[in-house]
Amino acid sequence: MTETQGHADLPGILARIVRTKTEELQILRSRAKEIEEAVENARPPRGMAAALGSPGTVSLIAECKRRSPGAG
Repeated sequence: MTETQGHADLPGILARIVRTKTEELQILRSRAKEIEEAVENARPPRGMAAALGSPGTVSLIAECKRRSPGAG
């Protein structure tokens, strides 16, 4: 029995959501090895103090938001 066969009795919209998420999960699972290798080969993160305390450089902390919580 596949994952979606167990959801055959769901109403239309829920069945579509389950089907879409199942497809997305299959894609992510197929990329798992690639993602694991990228994580293993990534440089270790710098600490906050080291990033802000580098002499001779400008230190900046910034946050970019798509929308204001008050504006929706």
